[in-house]
Amino acid sequence: MRTRLNTEERQMKTENNANQNQNNETYTEKAKQNGKGRRSYAEIDALAARAAAGERAAEETLILAFKPLIVKLAAPFPDFEDARADGALWLIEAVRAFDPNRGVYFPVYVKRTLSAKFRARWRRFRPDDVPFEEKHGGAADNIADAEQAAERQAQIDRLMAAIPELSELERAIITCAFEQSMTREAIAKSRGISLNTVKTAKRRAMQKLRKHF
Repeated sequence: MRTRLNTEERQMKTENNANQNQNNETYTEKAKQNGKGRRSYAEIDALAARAAAGERAAEETLILAFKPLIVKLAAPFPDFEDARADGALWLIEAVRAFDPNRGVYFPVYVKRTLSAKFRARWRRFRPDDVPFEEKHGGAADNIADAEQAAERQAQIDRLMAAIPELSELERAIITCAFEQSMTREAIAKSRGISLNTVKTAKRRAMQKLRKHF
């Protein structure tokens, strides 16, 4: 009797896990379709290129994906709704003006463009008041941090694209160093190899990767 119950419990648990995984996949797919899912830089840049070529669906997806940034930047303005409306127009303009051939990742481009627009609006709106950065309560610093993170992610994406050229050891070390921000000492310890081996492999890998920068 106990054996049969245990078997049934395991079957139920397996079915529940399968249903949960299916629900998670469905949610993730819907979120992406709504522009709210987490997309890689490669996916975003592909959307930007399609939008630049005139594909309306790609343009709308990009606009939805970056709407939260508009809300964040509009937050300090007393006329929040007007500021958000301005931001939406600037976002549309930025999407349509983006040139994928310039070699700039779209997230970096759009964040810089919108933050500059909102700073200029703040100066027009409150010319004698506190700077936009102070009124924003640190959000402007967050924008700068986001830009740095975006640039770092762009570098990581370029590295990941070139990784097939590397040996297994070189690939592992570059992944640890750039994607996980591990020190050479930490890499050596985690992989059970000498520090000199890490240094040599990383140097060889970087020589192969330089042509991508």
